[in-house]
Amino acid sequence: MRFIRGGAAQRGLVSRKIEFTSSGVIKHMSERNLMKTNLHRCNENSAASVLSALLFLLALPLANAQPTILSTVPANFATGVSPSAAVVFTFSESMDTANTSAQFISPPSSILNTTPAWSANNTILTCTPNPPFPANTSVVWSVTGQNPGGMSLSGSTGGFFMTGGGSGGGGISGTNAITILTVDKLYFYQQTNSSPPVATNANHEFTAGVDLSSNLVVTVVTVTIPGASSPTTLNQNASGPQNFSFIDFNNPDQTTFEQKYPEGNYVFNLTAKPANLQATVTLPTTMAQPNLPFITNYDAAQKINAGQPLTLSWGALQNGTSSDIIVLTINASGATVFETPSAGSNVLKGTVTSVTIPAGTFTAASTYSASLVFFRFVGVTNATYATVAIRASGTLFSMNTVGAISTPPGVSNPVWTSGGFAFDVTTSPNQVLNVLFSTNCAMPIAQWQKILTTNSPGTSVHIVVPKQPGTSGFVRLKNGP
Repeated sequence: MRFIRGGAAQRGLVSRKIEFTSSGVIKHMSERNLMKTNLHRCNENSAASVLSALLFLLALPLANAQPTILSTVPANFATGVSPSAAVVFTFSESMDTANTSAQFISPPSSILNTTPAWSANNTILTCTPNPPFPANTSVVWSVTGQNPGGMSLSGSTGGFFMTGGGSGGGGISGTNAITILTVDKLYFYQQTNSSPPVATNANHEFTAGVDLSSNLVVTVVTVTIPGASSPTTLNQNASGPQNFSFIDFNNPDQTTFEQKYPEGNYVFNLTAKPANLQATVTLPTTMAQPNLPFITNYDAAQKINAGQPLTLSWGALQNGTSSDIIVLTINASGATVFETPSAGSNVLKGTVTSVTIPAGTFTAASTYSASLVFFRFVGVTNATYATVAIRASGTLFSMNTVGAISTPPGVSNPVWTSGGFAFDVTTSPNQVLNVLFSTNCAMPIAQWQKILTTNSPGTSVHIVVPKQPGTSGFVRLKNGP
């Protein structure tokens, strides 16, 4: 639910935040992720947030399961796809529609919203972009789910395609105090059992990106890769036009990937007003690629009691320091239910090997997609621009809860009263109900403020939410504990 009081509703937009110490070393990367983030959705059904880089996995298999995806439209690696075209998944058998969904992102980490619809026999899932996907950009998809018997989806469960239409550049200015230029090299792995992920089950991605300052108007952005004979043009992000990026996904072989994008100087050239800008991002040879993240209590993460806290543990980041960052993200149907900070005093530093997920974060009898990412980075700045070089390794894995599914609460008759925001709820007798509040619906659910808890004496209850500070905000109702 969303309420407005005394002004326009504020949508939860994710802003990039980069700060530098006096010595020019990066202090904080971003408010929600270490890469550029542009939120494409923020609605009453989803505390939308940035998916981690691990959703970039392409066609990595989930072992020992049925059913499978028989076909996708558009096809994997397709180009020139209409931004408004529906994405269609055909499954080998009828699926459990309540626990099967597709997630879409625009790299590095922007969530894309779609409206799903199932065929009569539950074998075809059609996802219609809402709003249309950005033009001239990569769209990465990932499907999770199971059949009615509880057998998980297997085979190739991810892929990507390129949209067409639109154009890059065109006199775009940004909102940052300075221009930010980044080079990211990311390794992606998948863990499907209690054994460590292996390098053969991996993919690698390169990203070059630019976030413009507020006083810079740009028409063309290029980067020259070390050893290349000609520059590469960066594409403008339609959802965040102050952002430009070049992204290369399909790199399954590590050796070839490293040869293609070696350490060294990446020279950016911006055709701009009031003046052109040339800047170099140095990817140092001394910055080692982080080792593979390995969930050491993977089996425990497959039988979670939603009413109890869970301590998730992983193998140490080799040679990890307090300058490195670890980010854990847990999603359900595209919505982030738990995410560790990527900036600030509560960030997980490179020496940490576990985190406790609070009770009530999960829902019983549900499946979640999760990612654990190790980040190393180095940055420098001056009065005009900042440069950031990143190496990261991440692992994608599933998490499952046990227990019976509680009936979701139904909401009706919302109204403002002298005491606050009121509404009626249909639910199960004695069900604990929690009312959560946030001024930013992009925030993970676990970070929303709990402002009211009540037990329903019967199948319905009337709830009045006290007035909250500010002119607008968002209210979420969920089952307890």
